[in-house]
Amino acid sequence: MNVTSLIGHQPPVTRCLILTSVLLMVLCSLDVISPFTLYLNWQLIIYELQLWRLVTCFLFFGNFSLQFCWNTYVLVFYCSSLEEIAFHRKSADFLWMLVCGAGMLLVLTYFFGNTYFVSGAMIDLMTYIWGRHADEHL
Repeated sequence: MNVTSLIGHQPPVTRCLILTSVLLMVLCSLDVISPFTLYLNWQLIIYELQLWRLVTCFLFFGNFSLQFCWNTYVLVFYCSSLEEIAFHRKSADFLWMLVCGAGMLLVLTYFFGNTYFVSGAMIDLMTYIWGRHADEHL
């Protein structure tokens, strides 16, 4: 099984998340872009309108490493499982769930934290929702 067939069989939202996070990792690993242009910085978002930071802080898992591979594996497993089973044929609802979760995490980081990358918290959120959904069906 090659990588193309693995990604091609993923649901649409999961596929976009995987491809975007891998693309950001490759671009940062090759020094095409700097991770300093991706992190969550409220001053730059508010005063310089660098709005992409509201999204990239959720999609960047770091340069190529064991941690990146693990986070990508967890993203593929839990995200695709949620999108295929809990949100069967409702990718827009799944995307809305992710947007609402991301919004709540952004509010928390604005008031309580110096968190620069929220991708780990987003994976924790998906893992929690997946666990709650699995618990309901036991």
